[in-house]
Amino acid sequence: MAATNFMFQWDQHPSMVSRILLIMFVLDSIVMMRVNSLASVAVTKSSHKLRLMTYNIHAWRDASHKCNFDRLVTVIQDVQPDVLCLNEVLHPFCNNKNENDAMSPIFSDYYTLIQEGKGRDTPLGPSFLPTNVETESFLYQLANATGLQCCIEYAPATDQSFFGQGVSFGNAILSRVPLQHVKHFVLEPEEDDLTLGNQERSHVEARAFSAAVVSCFACDDPTHSMDLCICFTHLDHKSEELREKQVLQGLDQCKSLGETIPCVICGDLNTFQRSDCNSGSWNSILNLYQENQWPAPPEQSLVLGALKEHGFRDAHWDIIQTKHKNAKDDDDHNNNFPDPTSWTNRPLMRIDHVLYKSPSERIATNSLVPVSYRRINTDASDHFPVVVDFEGYTC
Repeated sequence: MAATNFMFQWDQHPSMVSRILLIMFVLDSIVMMRVNSLASVAVTKSSHKLRLMTYNIHAWRDASHKCNFDRLVTVIQDVQPDVLCLNEVLHPFCNNKNENDAMSPIFSDYYTLIQEGKGRDTPLGPSFLPTNVETESFLYQLANATGLQCCIEYAPATDQSFFGQGVSFGNAILSRVPLQHVKHFVLEPEEDDLTLGNQERSHVEARAFSAAVVSCFACDDPTHSMDLCICFTHLDHKSEELREKQVLQGLDQCKSLGETIPCVICGDLNTFQRSDCNSGSWNSILNLYQENQWPAPPEQSLVLGALKEHGFRDAHWDIIQTKHKNAKDDDDHNNNFPDPTSWTNRPLMRIDHVLYKSPSERIATNSLVPVSYRRINTDASDHFPVVVDFEGYTC
């Protein structure tokens, strides 16, 4: 049978052409609606905001060892953090006497002994011990006065510290948003810790490392939340090698919390490095070490290097890079060094840090971005507090 050539005559079937064109139009509209829907999701994905404040409060006293409770309340009320991480917290502790009361020699003697470096052998008397912890202790009073009483978590490290014996010394986290899966770990000193680093010492204090999952609520939908892991700690004050060991131990203990969600680590890490200082500031630090006959500090921080290897990024420098993408690297860096956080009566170095990371893209459904970083100028403690605003996004 001979093959028959067939060619569809479009002009002879106008109704068929109309139907085909209509079908094509409908299919194209469906595709475009789907694309626009996906684009809309990408643009309007849920945004969550969180203000984090980290603050070494110097055991409820300023650099001159004057009670700082009222000033702490004022500065924290002004900042209005969602989460407040505190270092050097005595708890339970209160001040039931006027520090200028000449009729209280035991009270004034305590502060004198602390200033003389005799705290480890100085017991705290009843003037500093609240009868009712939840109504009289400074920690609970601070939480209630600043609206951060949604969650009050205290992490004890030791009951014998620079600030006295018989009352626990550690860290605390106060929050106006819910906390979950709170974990506290005591980094107990080990025998070889005494010889880590170059500074002579007679003892090593235990330190606390804590982690908690924070629920951040969406800006436009209070029923929708995003989880964020916050780690906070206060590392050793003498040995960089011991600080590195401590931070790695802490991260290992809480790694299960921050594997699939964004994570922040903050606190008085007691570490600093040359790249965070201009030449004048670094020389001032070297002069301090020479004055005290301490070995010269390392130019690179082992702690910050270890955190970088674990994927953590410096909130300060990421914000600077975002603001100055088109600036020359040298100009950008030299004009934007982070403000020193220690000490308020002689600001020299940034040792209070906020670092963050998002999970790998392979498993990430949430991401985290710092949008502002600032040091708060206040003399309430011997450290300046650091405040970072974060924005989180859920896919």
